[in-house]
Amino acid sequence: MQREPGDELGFRIRFGRLLDFVLDSRQLDYAFVGGSVPPPNDELWKRFQALGIEIDTQERGEASGAEIAVDEIIQLRMANRILDVMPDRMILLTGDGSGYADGKGFIKQLERAHNHGWAIGM
Repeated sequence: MQREPGDELGFRIRFGRLLDFVLDSRQLDYAFVGGSVPPPNDELWKRFQALGIEIDTQERGEASGAEIAVDEIIQLRMANRILDVMPDRMILLTGDGSGYADGKGFIKQLERAHNHGWAIGM
């Protein structure tokens, strides 16, 4: 078990292993990752690049250190994919379900994909 300093009650998700689990030996046709700029030695982001996954990183806000517009970029890329590509399967890996009650957010984008003929999930 490995703990983050200052967050000893939390846990780590090994995203490389999560990706392997989700792919379940299937071919990866397209993937997009959005997030904050990682440290230069981050092995996961290097693996994303090696797999040909499209990556969009954003600097954190100077004052707050919070992510700025990452969710919106991911949702825009989801919407573009829904509209530009023949329906297939869409899998979303995120911990954020906010905005649904207001007709926004990742869950709403998945509903839109489903309404356009996309299979959702594994």
